[in-house]
This record gives sequence, structure tokens and C-alpha cells, in this order.
Amino acid sequence: MGHRPVSALLWLVFCAMLVACGRPEAVPDDQATVVAARSLATLNAKALPTATAQGSLPSAPLPTQESAAGPTAIETSADSGAPVPTATPAATEGTTATPGQTPTRTGTAAATVTASATASPTASVTGTATGTATATRTPSPTTTPTATRTPLPTSRGLAFASNRDGNVEIYAMKDDGSGITRLTNDAAEDARPAWSPDGARIAFESTRGDLSPGTCGANCLYHIYVMNADGSGVARLTEAATNDLFPAWSPDGSRIAFASGRDGNWEIYAMNAGGGGLSRLTDNPAEDFSPAWSPDGERIAFSSTRDEANPASCDPNCNHELYVVNADGGGLVRLTNNPAHDWDPAWSPR
Repeated sequence: MGHRPVSALLWLVFCAMLVACGRPEAVPDDQATVVAARSLATLNAKALPTATAQGSLPSAPLPTQESAAGPTAIETSADSGAPVPTATPAATEGTTATPGQTPTRTGTAAATVTASATASPTASVTGTATGTATATRTPSPTTTPTATRTPLPTSRGLAFASNRDGNVEIYAMKDDGSGITRLTNDAAEDARPAWSPDGARIAFESTRGDLSPGTCGANCLYHIYVMNADGSGVARLTEAATNDLFPAWSPDGSRIAFASGRDGNWEIYAMNAGGGGLSRLTDNPAEDFSPAWSPDGERIAFSSTRDEANPASCDPNCNHELYVVNADGGGLVRLTNNPAHDWDPAWSPR
């Protein structure tokens, strides 16, 4: 509805009121203003639309001073769904009426609507995964090593004593019995060969130091000798005036144990592989002989008649038992106890 139809209607109502009251005189300006404002408010109550959420006012007449507060616009927040109050438009107006003239309604309207919506903060989780990957090597299968036999010099596998050539000499052959080779060639007797651990040398006992090596027979004097595996480089290691027998290498090849009667009866001795460094390991009236080193070189086994009632006079019917002693001669232990003879001990390699 425009301004002009409403104003005309208001003027008609105003004139009717004057006639009914019988008061043709002029109405004071302030009273006319109040009456006109009230009438206008009544007529426009249905015509005046509610202020929009954006705060714009329609072109309809503004409310009167009593209705200056006006309706309150409500805006709903799109983020939270809760209503957000907006500012109520403020309106001011004035109506002046001069007798004989059409009342003129003047007014200014200002509406400010502020809508604010605050979005709820969005939770943000920031994380950094840190890890160190360690590569694990799969262990390779462990293969049990196969024991490898150390080949003997010049393919010889065995050394032995033989009188096949008229007197006792040292020979060597392959382990299949072939390739027999004579290593010593002397009028004396050469017997009891013993390989060094590295297979490079052979220790043995010989009568070649006797004054009558070929004719001494049972009275021959034996000493310890050493030679290279091919029979060369023969060297005498002992010089006693009595017999030295049964040479045995220590596992590291540095020492040779043997039996000797140099002190009046048979005892066990040890010396350096090149001779010298002699030490006596046993000291007993009985006969001790046939020494054998343990694989670790810590002990020496041997045979003895020391448990005979008369060890010095029982020969040749003495009872032999096996004993073991530390490499320095201490810690003697008896291993066998039997009325029969036990002799020539030999250690297993492990």
C-alpha cells in the first residue's frame, strides 16, 4: 500500500472525528500529531511487514513513537543453529497538521542489522610418526666344517721299523701300503719312529752311537735322534751313557718326552725338540717308561711297576700299570689296577 491512499483515508477519519465532536475549531498541532500518529499506527499495524533479517525496511509508514521499539528481528545462525539477535530498527517521525491543509507525515527510518556467526573451531590433530626401520639379516646356514687330513710329506702316511734289509731301519709308506721308502741306512739299529705334529720331522731311537753298533746285541746303547721326513738331516739329541728310549712329541712340537735309565732306573724325562732343556718328571725306584702326551699338552701318560712289592727286582715278571702325571711332573694319578700287564698308553685326539 502506497503513502497517498493511507494519508487520504487518515484525513477522512480525522474530519469525521471533528464533525462528531462538534468542534470545528482548529486542533492544536501537538494534539493533531498525537491523534494522527495513533490512527496511523492502528491502520498500519497489519500493513507494516516485519523487518527482514538483512535490516531493510519496507516502504510502508513507520510505527508511532509508542511503537518505536517495534518487533525484533531474529536470525538463525547457519553454523550453530542458535538464534542470533539482530538490532531493532530505530524509527522517528513527526506529523504536522495545519487547518485547511492536508496533514503531512514526515519521518526518517534507520535500520541496522548485524548478524554474526562464530563457527565452532574444528579440532585439528597433527601427529608425526617417527620410526627407525632396522634391516635384519637372515643368518646364513652354518655348515659344520669337515675335518681335513693334513697330507704327510711326499705322500707318506706311515713310518715303521723293519729289518727287511739285514738290520733294523726306519721306513715310510703311503696309507694304502704302497710307495715304501727306506729313510735310514746305517749298520746300527734304528727303531721306534715318532712323527712331529707338523709332519716335517721324525724322532727315533738308535744304537748308532754305540761303539759296536752292529755286534752289541742286547747290550747296545740307545740314544734319541731326529731327522727330516725324507731321511735327511739326522741329528743326535741325547748323550747319556745309558739307554734313552720311547721318544714322544708334545702337541705343539716344542718338547720331546722319553724314558731313560741315566739315574740308575727307568724314569720319564722331557727335553726341547732340538735337544737341551732336560727335566726329570718321575722319581721312583720302579721302572717308568712309554710316555704319551695328552692332546692339550697338559699331561703325560706312562706305564710303571711302582706298585710291585719289589719293583727293583721283579723284572722280568713285574706287573705294569698305567699312570698319568702333569707335564711338569706333579699330580701323579694311577689309572689301572689289574694283576695283568698294562702298558703302551695312547691318547685319543679329542
